[in-house]
Amino acid sequence: MDNEDTAIVVAKDMILPQDEIMLTARTDIEVVNQSLALSIRATSSLVNIAENRHAGRLELNTQVLDLHHQIENLRNRLRDERHHINNLERTNQELNTRVDFWRDYDTTRSRKRWIVCINNLRNFEA
Repeated sequence: MDNEDTAIVVAKDMILPQDEIMLTARTDIEVVNQSLALSIRATSSLVNIAENRHAGRLELNTQVLDLHHQIENLRNRLRDERHHINNLERTNQELNTRVDFWRDYDTTRSRKRWIVCINNLRNFEA
């Protein structure tokens, strides 16, 4: 069996029933050529699909990396904001302590003034 006979046998095995109807009126060499052409087109289509899927996968990998960077940036911002909030809470506590001190101081001073005032009134009435 030479190469041409081998090609014919292989090509005939690759022909689908749908292709057989289209290829019935052709010679064996035409059938082989048509079958090979169909195989080449099918292979080309598969290669294109594989390349497109590969390109899509690369794009997804890029998007995943971008998302990882965004997540890391958001974590850093969250950490910084928590630190800022802790500083604000500490400052707020210090200010509340000062306000309480001055309120107590003013209340004590006011009481002393009232006591002095009441004593003066009592002394004045007496």
